[in-house]
Amino acid sequence: MKILVADDDPMARALLEQLLRAWGHEVTAVQDGRAALAALTSPEGPGLALLDWEMPELDGPTVCTHLRGDGGNGRPLYLILLTGRSGPGDIARGLDAGADDYVGKPFHPAELRARIQAGVRLLSVHDALQERERFQGALELAGAVCHEFNQPLQVIRGWCDLLLEEGPESGVDAHALRGITESVERLGELTRKLMGLTRYRAKEYMDGRSRIIDLAEAARPGLHAGG
Repeated sequence: MKILVADDDPMARALLEQLLRAWGHEVTAVQDGRAALAALTSPEGPGLALLDWEMPELDGPTVCTHLRGDGGNGRPLYLILLTGRSGPGDIARGLDAGADDYVGKPFHPAELRARIQAGVRLLSVHDALQERERFQGALELAGAVCHEFNQPLQVIRGWCDLLLEEGPESGVDAHALRGITESVERLGELTRKLMGLTRYRAKEYMDGRSRIIDLAEAARPGLHAGG
């Protein structure tokens, strides 16, 4: 797990780095709140952070507030405040700012490790749910493609079978070619819709027994992804 350590005390920062690396984590360490915010808003930044309450530039709760607002880029983050403050009001302020947990200073390594493991488990569950949603979306897209492509393909197959059975003497060549052309054009239009998907929108299929992506809605121009 990538973990950020943000603490302006070099001794405390070095101790945390040593402990986290010994527990198998990848560590990024910074000494002020603004650097912590920059690291956590990076697309490939750490997913879990240990934030000292008192830091230059921005304190821990302020960093949490920024991350829980628009500054978090939508990435799942687990934020632990490190603080010598133990009063109920201080704890409430830190949690209200967006912290997921807090660890008192001086901390006990076993307690810190347990709280970090709780955060790692929570982030793992979130990642698993996201992966499941992506897989479900792929299934629904595959269902939509099969559904939309099936009818024009059946038309093409029908005209081809008729031409093969009746031969050129049947007099259906022009009709067959027109039907094949129209079906191919429809397939081309479906392909363009797939290439122009702008958002995810599903609908019920097979009497509600399944769901597929609504290609007509998903490909409407001017709509934002996820709308």
